[in-house]
Amino acid sequence: MRGDAMEVIKALKDNAEKDPKFFSEFTVDEDGRLEHLLWVHIQARVAARLFADVVLFDTTYKMNMYEMPFGVFVGVNNHDQSILLGACLLRNETIPSFSWVFRNWLSAMGRSPVSILTDQDKSMKEAIEVEFTETKHAFCMWHIIRKFPHWFAGKLSSRYQDFIEGFYLVLHQDTIQAFEESWSELIESYGLKDDTHISDLFLLRDYWAPAFLRPYFFAGLSTTQRSESINAFMNGYMGKQTSLVEFVEAFDRAFDSRAYASVKATGADKLFPPRTLTSTRIEKKAQEKLTASIFNLFQHQLVLSNEYIVEGSYIFHYDASDRRWFTRFSGDTNDIWCICQEFQFKRILCRHAPKALIHHGVMELPDKYLPERWCQQPSIFTQRCFNKQVAEANLVLNLGSEGELWRKTFMSKTTCLASASVAKLEQRQQLDQDIKRMMEYTLSKSATTLDEIVTKEKQTVGVSSLDTSLRNNSVLIDKAESQFGKILDIDNPPVVVTKGRPKGKRLNTSTSERQPRLCGACNKMSLHDSRNCPSKNTS
Repeated sequence: MRGDAMEVIKALKDNAEKDPKFFSEFTVDEDGRLEHLLWVHIQARVAARLFADVVLFDTTYKMNMYEMPFGVFVGVNNHDQSILLGACLLRNETIPSFSWVFRNWLSAMGRSPVSILTDQDKSMKEAIEVEFTETKHAFCMWHIIRKFPHWFAGKLSSRYQDFIEGFYLVLHQDTIQAFEESWSELIESYGLKDDTHISDLFLLRDYWAPAFLRPYFFAGLSTTQRSESINAFMNGYMGKQTSLVEFVEAFDRAFDSRAYASVKATGADKLFPPRTLTSTRIEKKAQEKLTASIFNLFQHQLVLSNEYIVEGSYIFHYDASDRRWFTRFSGDTNDIWCICQEFQFKRILCRHAPKALIHHGVMELPDKYLPERWCQQPSIFTQRCFNKQVAEANLVLNLGSEGELWRKTFMSKTTCLASASVAKLEQRQQLDQDIKRMMEYTLSKSATTLDEIVTKEKQTVGVSSLDTSLRNNSVLIDKAESQFGKILDIDNPPVVVTKGRPKGKRLNTSTSERQPRLCGACNKMSLHDSRNCPSKNTS
């Protein structure tokens, strides 16, 4: 698409003019072609104070017509929801490319993350060691486990499923010693001692084994479900024929979707606070401070703590006294430490901690165990969502004499819904239905009018006008001239091929590389589920 690179730069420049805190950077190569591109929304930069402490950086997407690897920074908000903290398009996956991305993203966010999760890309690993010197780097388990069928299924044959179950048991060992002992037993029993994949995994065990990672905060981002859902989510917005400017627009829609989910969760916390299940002041204080989703996780651990018994410094389940968890309590500071290190890993107390606190006479949860990043607070996305609703209403409902009536009705309902002023669930659901009916009616009645509006909007930002405005942009021209002489245009990037992936495709998620799941019928880790479980075939 001619002028695509110029158009996307203009689109990002327009965002910066609307809000000077919108961050974007790009580079061009010696031939004047767009090379790398990074952009970070203002709300993501604001979120950095609390929610950029843990980041997942994923480049398993190649959903654009130039085959450029797309990288997305993902964080976790106080509702345990995934949020988007920036995006980039790269020419290649080399150390200099990743260093450029991480260095500029760090400049935008103003802080290094406590921890970062990536795939096993060696260039990415080297770049992180240089740019994020104080950050704990870990490999995402989803990227590792999805390779297991290719690595081990053929070699182990019918024993593969049993190996997977054994691997998960090893994975959940609490201590490094227990992990390494269990690992040796597993590998020996399946004859994998000389397997190169096993050797490589063990050498890099401090990047993926939970026993090595639990002293660091990861907010649950290391779970395979989180990474898998992000992959599916992003795939719903982009495709391999997406142009650059369409790509940025698609990411904006994905960003807005995540922002709206955050706003809805904030409103729901105020309208529908979770119920307490115990009479303890520990639970009551957690209910008052934590968001509903985090409180539910804490509450689950608190309820389970009733099944445990304290014996000195050890805690064990009443029905399994052979496995014990060591705890350490300080009466001077009310500090509680458990060998499972769940609080260090997730900042949510494990089931052992409340039992130990109550045993030692601590009846009210200390503030230190209610981290600010998990507490209730106004959503940073509220204004963005409101502005988006206003803009969409102005576009869709601009229908002449009838439009003003529809506009007022639409805005009344959406404002009511967005402000979370409706206390009953039934009324909120009715509002949702009313808004959907209004939109469907308006669109069906004014399809021609809407097409004319959209066409007019596109014409006002056409490629020819973009070329003119960009040629007159002294900042852009100065930036290009300072690097490569007098350049009045930025060409589209070439179609590139990155290492390790088939051209034009994301990583294969076919059956042969699908992640094993727990089957509800046979209760085993497998590639089937309860719908097609072999155990159902009794005949």
